[in-house]
Amino acid sequence: MFFRMMKQLYSQGIKEKMLIFATILFAAALITAILTVSFDIGDKMNRELKSYGANIRVVPAVQAGISEDQRSAKLGRYIEEQYIGNIKTIFWTNNILGFSPYLSGELTEVGTGRKIKAVGTWFQKELSLPTGEIMVTGIKDLKKWWEIDGRWPSEQTNPNGILVGKRLAKEMNLKTGDSLILTLSAESSEKSLEKSFMIDGIISGGGEEEEQVFISLEQMQDFLKLPGKVEELEVSALTVPDTELAERAEKNPALLSEADYETWYCTAFVGAIAYQIEEVIPGTDAKAIRQISDSEGNIMKKVEKLMFAFSLAALASAALGISNLMMTKVLERQREIGLMKALGASNGNIVALFLVEAGLLALIAGMVGFSLGLGLAQWLGQVVFQSFITIKWLVLPITLVISVFVVVIGSLSALRFISRLKPADVLHIG
Repeated sequence: MFFRMMKQLYSQGIKEKMLIFATILFAAALITAILTVSFDIGDKMNRELKSYGANIRVVPAVQAGISEDQRSAKLGRYIEEQYIGNIKTIFWTNNILGFSPYLSGELTEVGTGRKIKAVGTWFQKELSLPTGEIMVTGIKDLKKWWEIDGRWPSEQTNPNGILVGKRLAKEMNLKTGDSLILTLSAESSEKSLEKSFMIDGIISGGGEEEEQVFISLEQMQDFLKLPGKVEELEVSALTVPDTELAERAEKNPALLSEADYETWYCTAFVGAIAYQIEEVIPGTDAKAIRQISDSEGNIMKKVEKLMFAFSLAALASAALGISNLMMTKVLERQREIGLMKALGASNGNIVALFLVEAGLLALIAGMVGFSLGLGLAQWLGQVVFQSFITIKWLVLPITLVISVFVVVIGSLSALRFISRLKPADVLHIG
């Protein structure tokens, strides 16, 4: 009898059922898109934020905590270039997006005698890793906000290519394609090393880089007679926002319990990654660039709150829409409900009838909405991140449960009306 009644219910009120179906479908699609994007947005947001600079700075341990003036005085301690590739051997190796070393000094332009701040670095260096893999990394990956008039130099194709800051190029009347002859010192009595460079690009970055010249690290090491040495290293890594555990570990990881230490070490906190970098590069001190890492964490938290607010708004709207539709449906069928009660049906029997009817609609609409939501998520991924969003099949059962939950919540007022309805009030004549 129950199934006969269900069949009859589905053959009536097609318009209301279609409206309920559409309401659940759009809510399910939106929830699916939000959940799918939310599960994948962490890495993608982190990758987008990495275009604004490195978030870890590595310096020789002896230089940690001293002033810039002291550091530039060169205390005789450097990072060994041969160990830099070890960064890709840490536990969070896949979270290391890029890195580049620096070695700076003052060079002189041959002819004019003008002193220029020069920085030796990697532009686009093919690095052989200890794992046997080849990785291309350098400041091109770390300084994505720089605007380059011309092209990026490459150690492989043109080892004498350089970048010149915009303000410096304007003062010296330089442009791409020009040559620049530099030496360590024009005042030395001894013949200094002179090198001729070609300007591949002009930098517009808005900072001190506009007054500097960037040459390959190897060329700078030759000028300073410091083969295989670098002053510091910048690293760009995917991280998660710090928690109370990360804050305690930053003070002193040795004070953590064994369980807390393992949890911290195996979580992609910026402090944990910096700590592991210190382990694989001897004699270094790696610290988070807090302006970058803290900003990333704050942005991620705000984005998560925004997504949560959108989800609540979608659910509330769907519940309100279903509430109105279910109440209309119950009012139209109140004589039928009164007759069922008069024939002996309990409130529980009638409520179960309506809930099963609405629940089946919710499951079907939820599955269709899930498919539409995946398409919406991929569209958002292409528009916002220019990449596909990873499909998480865990979203399907969550979407179905939420769809049924929204229908139940939206039906509460109608079900309350059913339980209070008296047969005598709707079956009387007149």
